[in-house]
Amino acid sequence: MSNIVDHKLASSSNALLAEFFATQSKEMDPDSPSYLGFRIVGPALLAFFNWISDEAEVNKIDRILFFNEGLMNSYNFYLSQTINSFPKISSSSIISSKKSKGDIFLAGITEGNFEKKFIPIFSRSDQSVLPTALEVLGIRTPTLYVLNETGVVGSDYGSSHNSRAIELFLQAWRSQIVKEARNERRNLLQSLLASGIEDGQRLAVIDLGFDGILQENFKAAIENTIVLDVFGFNFALNDSVDSKNRMRRSRMSGLLDSRNTRIDDLRSLEMGAAAFEAFFESNRPKKIDLFDLSVSEAQNSRDIQKGVENFLKAFLKQQQPRSLHGMVLELTRPLINHISG
Repeated sequence: MSNIVDHKLASSSNALLAEFFATQSKEMDPDSPSYLGFRIVGPALLAFFNWISDEAEVNKIDRILFFNEGLMNSYNFYLSQTINSFPKISSSSIISSKKSKGDIFLAGITEGNFEKKFIPIFSRSDQSVLPTALEVLGIRTPTLYVLNETGVVGSDYGSSHNSRAIELFLQAWRSQIVKEARNERRNLLQSLLASGIEDGQRLAVIDLGFDGILQENFKAAIENTIVLDVFGFNFALNDSVDSKNRMRRSRMSGLLDSRNTRIDDLRSLEMGAAAFEAFFESNRPKKIDLFDLSVSEAQNSRDIQKGVENFLKAFLKQQQPRSLHGMVLELTRPLINHISG
């Protein structure tokens, strides 16, 4: 019997969530950030946070690491509403790194894996974005004029000439890239040690998903520096070959994956993931196109997060976290439907 859930049946059985929303007397504009946080993002994060907490206890996790401070803050709020439900998880075990995913990728680059890990990614890229991509990683490049003269920028995208030009450039810049990677690796280790992480601990890396690349890059970055048993806890995992290979090599799992969610739904979530994550990254004023809802002010971002907190506070007054194990698909369905349109 297939373990893929019929979502039409699941939608018709969303009684508990529907009943809860029916008890909320305050009317909200369905196009407002607070509505998005309360009715759509909040339920999905409740399912995710509840699952993280369960997995952390089952796997005897010592520290829970977020690379997204906003997401960590929401998780801490969730824990404040579930006191005594997860006694083995304390606020001191939850840490946040200010490192970006690009920082973690760069920290994992060494002289030994440069050709296998670094060159293939950039040699297949659009040459027009190469200088910007490297500078985002903290690697200074020659002027655009020099790059044009050497054929790194300006040749046909995808051509063998372009790929070869990029490869030769990266090889020429190899020592600089490896040096920056070494510095980033040192900075990462210092930040981990400063947070209280110790050799031999079990560490959960939290990510929205979707193929386990963050966990793999993190493991590469700490290799030969600190010994940690690393677990990857993802909101969703896709069914790609890369994802399956990483799951075989690492301790990696997802709240949603091909065992309980349709592939089309996973792909829809993946397409919306960048905007979803962008909301949590900062409350600085910036435009965020969050699942077709334009959020242009910092106040709107705070309203979304406040909506999430209001949902968690109100819903958890009626339901205990331990009673939600069978509600994963019900709680994530509003988000999936919203993204899928």
